[in-house]
Amino acid sequence: DLENWNLIAPLTDFDSDAEILECPDIFKMGNKWYLLFSRINRDEHRKTFYRIADSPDGPWKRCEDEKGHHETFDGLYLYAGKTASNGTERYLSGWCSTGQEVNGNNELDWAGSLITHKLVQQPSGKLYTTISEGVDNKFNTPADYLMVKSKGDVSGEDGTYLMRYQDGRSYGLFNRNTVPVKIELSIDAFQSSRFGFSFGACDDLSEVYSVTFDLTSSNKWSVPALFLYKESIYSTGSYTNELNFTPLIVPEDNVFDIKIVIEKSICVVYVNNNVAFTNRIYKMNKNPWTIFVDDGQIEVSDLSIYKTVN
Repeated sequence: DLENWNLIAPLTDFDSDAEILECPDIFKMGNKWYLLFSRINRDEHRKTFYRIADSPDGPWKRCEDEKGHHETFDGLYLYAGKTASNGTERYLSGWCSTGQEVNGNNELDWAGSLITHKLVQQPSGKLYTTISEGVDNKFNTPADYLMVKSKGDVSGEDGTYLMRYQDGRSYGLFNRNTVPVKIELSIDAFQSSRFGFSFGACDDLSEVYSVTFDLTSSNKWSVPALFLYKESIYSTGSYTNELNFTPLIVPEDNVFDIKIVIEKSICVVYVNNNVAFTNRIYKMNKNPWTIFVDDGQIEVSDLSIYKTVN
């Protein structure tokens, strides 16, 4: 009845500074209710967010657990996320923009490639993102790889390497991946606070895109985080342009079990089954890649690369 109606209270009035709480989604998981939305503000936080409550009537709050406050699932490249369940598990699907850098309004190009993460609920109610079984199991055929060169203090072979910072960034450069792959490895960073992976490494490494683990709280966001940087001086790790970030959960032992799914220009990094970091890196496709350390030392183990069955 569009003539006789009453204005009722809004579902929620939090985040009143937001232009639009876009693509809302409400669902129950365990004994908690969740509200998802994408905030379209033109600032550094144009991401998919969520709030938690004990009932669908709220009050809706940021989730807090032993690791602190959490409110997003990924970085800037998981937008307009909505969820679906198969009856037992729940999955979050959004899109990774076709654009690689924001425009003058701090906006990425609209729409892009489908990205899906599995949601795992913690006792606190916090939702962690991890790789879905379907994607994980699809990459099941071992692929050969080779460290073709290194710089600095790098030693080891057959998937086990020790990398020490030495008068600038130390790194190992690995061969090109010519098909979609999943890279798996473990990094013990007990003696390092800055390390990561670079993609799009051409012959002179004059420009690369680096997924950097920053375990400190001295960055611009004041929390340990994963960053995507466009770097123009690789040997010194000169971070010329920050393109993306998401908070990182640092375990007490500083050991990170990592899975990286690469398909053409899509790169999704999963860490310890509790963090997902999606990026668009056009230069990555069919170019070499590196593992690097920017301070202290890291121990890399169990490096394996998998492709899909043809």
